Amino acid sequence: MIFMTLVGGLGTFEGPVLGAVLFFLVETFFGGSGVWYLIGLGAAALVFALFIPEGIWGRLEQRYALRLLPVGYRVGLPPSSAREEGSSP
Repeated sequence: MIFMTLVGGLGTFEGPVLGAVLFFLVETFFGGSGVWYLIGLGAAALVFALFIPEGIWGRLEQRYALRLLPVGYRVGLPPSSAREEGSSP
């Protein structure tokens, strides 16, 4: 489940669904290779966590402004002027 969420994208509904599809495809094609399959999954999860923390769907969403299922809330910091003045939102 962690692999699906990391690779697909954190904070979106579409990300883990995309991650599940990718996990299924990787498991189907490389599942018979034994322990190397699991090492590859771990290495891929590590690469995504370090270099692409928003995941595949997050990257697509940023680049193309694509949002299929607009559910939930977006969490973000207040504008910088509000933080400098010391006012709370």
